Amino acid sequence: MAASKSQAFWNHPAGPKTIHFWAPAAKWVLTIANIADFSKPPEKISYPQQLGPQRPQKGESAQRYSVSSEVSKSSPEFRRGTEGRETDPQMAGSKLKAFWNHPAGPKTIFFWAPTVKWGVSLANISDFSKPPESLSYPQQAVILCTGLVWSRYSLVVIPRNWNLFGNSFAMAGTGLYQLTRKITHDCFPKTQAAAEAQA
Repeated sequence: MAASKSQAFWNHPAGPKTIHFWAPAAKWVLTIANIADFSKPPEKISYPQQLGPQRPQKGESAQRYSVSSEVSKSSPEFRRGTEGRETDPQMAGSKLKAFWNHPAGPKTIFFWAPTVKWGVSLANISDFSKPPESLSYPQQAVILCTGLVWSRYSLVVIPRNWNLFGNSFAMAGTGLYQLTRKITHDCFPKTQAAAEAQA
């Protein structure tokens, strides 16, 4: 029985053979990084960083993408993401209509969840002016890694989610920039001092 349960887990549509398992598993590191920062003094904790991560959206678990290398518009995977969408005659033939009725458009969680996630990148950008010594290695490393993971994921799902790709790529960029600032400050203090003197 144990073997059948492990086989069922292994072959599950969101099991270890899929990105649906590893992307959320990688995201656990955000929580672990935040726990690692519990020992930091409160004055070094960032309001934007703590308020930035997205909250679960209503109905998020009820819908999901289908991952495939080739999915045509006539396939069940494509129809599952588009069924139930009505056409507004006033927007017929317009780009606005195409955007509105897109499988990852404003009528779906696949638009709003990534849109809310832009707050993580904006929070990190707002911390660019913070002194490097107040930055957290675990937090910035996780922001970089989760940005890279979800950038890849956004291009694997059908249809491709460019909103998710944009904010994930921005997360990775801001995380890399903040890590560079932190490493330069901690490991190359002379270079940091020279840069500040020139500024």
